[in-house]
Amino acid sequence: MTPVFDQVRKDTGIAIRPTYMGTLDAVDLLAKGKVDGQYDALWLSSNDYLRLRPDAAKKVVSETPVMSSPVAIGVKNATVKTLGWTPTRSPGRSSNRPSRTAG
Repeated sequence: MTPVFDQVRKDTGIAIRPTYMGTLDAVDLLAKGKVDGQYDALWLSSNDYLRLRPDAAKKVVSETPVMSSPVAIGVKNATVKTLGWTPTRSPGRSSNRPSRTAG
């Protein structure tokens, strides 16, 4: 991340000084109010734990997703053939929706 932080400083004049900690620890500190006035921003690897702590989540005034992770699933060969999937025709969101609802 150092090159990104350096570019932000060059472009904006704002220096980013990260404090690295685990997501659970960060959410816990946020819930307990121990980050108040100490940090300008919080970047969690996931907001899943934040949503489990309403006392922490209510302190977040804005969220911006920066990525999404793909989901990989295992499908039996017979099912792949039934659905008509091939190496050149991989399932996309629209093509797998009917198969999920069909069971």
